[in-house]
Amino acid sequence: MSRHHHVDPQSYDRLADHYECLSGHQADVLAEWLPSVLTTGGQLAVDVGCGAGRHAVILAQSYAHVLGVDASAPMIELAQRTRSHDRVTYRVDALFETEGAFDLVFSSATLHHVKPLMPALEHLRSLVRPGGQAIIADVLAPQRRSYRILHRLYPRGFFIAGALLNLMVDFVSRRPGAVEHFRRATYQPWLDHLATDRFLTASEFDHTYGSVFPGATFTQLQHLRVCRWTAP
Repeated sequence: MSRHHHVDPQSYDRLADHYECLSGHQADVLAEWLPSVLTTGGQLAVDVGCGAGRHAVILAQSYAHVLGVDASAPMIELAQRTRSHDRVTYRVDALFETEGAFDLVFSSATLHHVKPLMPALEHLRSLVRPGGQAIIADVLAPQRRSYRILHRLYPRGFFIAGALLNLMVDFVSRRPGAVEHFRRATYQPWLDHLATDRFLTASEFDHTYGSVFPGATFTQLQHLRVCRWTAP
């Protein structure tokens, strides 16, 4: 009897380079916004779920040292290869294995992969030193109710439709790499990954994060919701 090797669709281990190429094809609104809210002269920051280090190197512009951690070894290898920085250390670590006291605890587009969510948020809060700051961003569920229903009932179809729309926009704007981007956006393992993502609505995000980070402020950056909190 043959044995089928189960691959976790949520794992980035086989999608590291794929994800990096897709990310590089679109504007990073969080990267553009971050410098306006970072505290200069900080000592130690941690990027939890750092992926390929796209934001860790931005944090290094304001902090003396940045620790970038990710549960995926291929992602950390990609970060070390493509975004080496003298003030950034990359390390393979799961969220709950990350320890220390940091001036900034940062995480982006990571927590929708972590279940249960509340203990993860509480652990991130425990990493913020007194007077330090947490900046946590995550992807929201589609904002229109009709889109949320489509996303829930036909997730692959929802993302394929989005890829087709982006392809048309890329063609009209004559953006290079349009066909390659579409091919990657509709790659079956990537669609499997997206179809198993579960996102909060904006109101659910604010209620859940606000219960762990009382007094936090919330910012909408396109598809991302950002929670900012300063520890007492």
